[in-house]
Amino acid sequence: MSAQGIPYTITGIPPQIRKGSHAIVRSETTKVDIISDHEMHIRFDRTVTVLDPKGDIYGAFNQYYGKGEKIRDIDIRIYDQNGDLVTKVKPSEIKDLPADDGFSLYTDSRIKYYRPAPNFYPYTIRVVYSFKTPNTAIIPSFIPVYDYYLGVQKSTFIVSHPPNIKLFTSFKSSPYFHLQKTETNTLTSYTLQQAAPLYKEPFSPSFFNLVPVVKFRLNRFSLMGITGRADSWKEMGDWIVTHLLNGVNSVSSATKNEILKLIRTAKGPKEQAERIYEYMQRKTRYVSIQIGVGGWRPMPAYEVDQKAYGDCKALVNYTKSLMDIAGIKTYYTLVYAGTKRNIDSQVVGIQGNHAILMFPYQKDTIWMECTNHQIPFGFLGSFTDDRQVLVVKSGDSKIVKTPAYKDTENIIFTGAQITVDSTLGLHAQTQIRSCGLAYEKTYFLDNLKKKRNSVTL
Repeated sequence: MSAQGIPYTITGIPPQIRKGSHAIVRSETTKVDIISDHEMHIRFDRTVTVLDPKGDIYGAFNQYYGKGEKIRDIDIRIYDQNGDLVTKVKPSEIKDLPADDGFSLYTDSRIKYYRPAPNFYPYTIRVVYSFKTPNTAIIPSFIPVYDYYLGVQKSTFIVSHPPNIKLFTSFKSSPYFHLQKTETNTLTSYTLQQAAPLYKEPFSPSFFNLVPVVKFRLNRFSLMGITGRADSWKEMGDWIVTHLLNGVNSVSSATKNEILKLIRTAKGPKEQAERIYEYMQRKTRYVSIQIGVGGWRPMPAYEVDQKAYGDCKALVNYTKSLMDIAGIKTYYTLVYAGTKRNIDSQVVGIQGNHAILMFPYQKDTIWMECTNHQIPFGFLGSFTDDRQVLVVKSGDSKIVKTPAYKDTENIIFTGAQITVDSTLGLHAQTQIRSCGLAYEKTYFLDNLKKKRNSVTL
């Protein structure tokens, strides 16, 4: 009976929150203190009760960090279902590893990581630590419900900032969860309480369309030692041009002459752009290297020209530099690639995880994906279609939408002429034409070697 008053017991979990959950967030508080435009302190305090092995991932501790960032005062403790302390994790048990993202050749980011491996369930794990960073350009988002089958008793997110720094906030509501908000001129907080878990269902909307999400950005910020101020997307774009894109667009004289020779017989800017795009595809390959501000600033075009590789930013900047030689105006564009997600217009600041190239042509706009060297000129596919993106243009940066492939365009046409001869031999001539998003499932066939195959039945 004496254990009933201890907050780590499982008896205080309401049945409606426990039902269907693999884990339950008992209490989570994230306190973000903006000290200045180049210093941010974050304090995390999270207690999670894990009900079964599928919930172990929610009890894990992981924090990425980079140069100049520090993780301190890590305290991890594990309790049994009665609230009794079982383990206090030793510092030597917390791993400190390179943060391999799975596709970069090299990155200088690191991660501190601990995942419990208990021999009993349920258990409760409390993780407390602080994080200090000079990079205030990116503030963590508040997503209190961050997966299916996860109940939440209480989760709070607090941001404090000096009065001379403006905080941009974007709140996406949810029909299933209600956030309580408190706001002053220097502090903003959101709280979610007593949230039952969501269950995954076939054909349901995207998970992040079901849960509340709050995003934050500052109008004065620092990124890897580069300070900036932006109260509008126009100012944000100018900062990107000045500090990230300026001085990285030159190529060799030999390449300039090669490009001029390449486009000499082209009929108009569109054909010139297509030839240059295909030149880039033939010459380069995609390689991701993320070091310091290089995670945001493109590798110089002359290095891509020499080494014939680069990541998305570098290849877009290189292609743009080649277009400049021909006098073709194109624009560096930031986008969230992969799962459909928009640049959030309400929080002015650094956003996006990918770059593409925009070419305004007459009454049309042509978009170029520069990392895939098999797709044709002007084809985006589902990787970056139908979403809000930031077109970076000196003095006129703005958020626009990439084209959507309509259902009537996503079609596969199949035609076949089949003949059975007197010996019961079967002869067929087939033509398959894929359009729209259906094409992205077949475009690789263009690069296969042609073979004549016969099959005996």
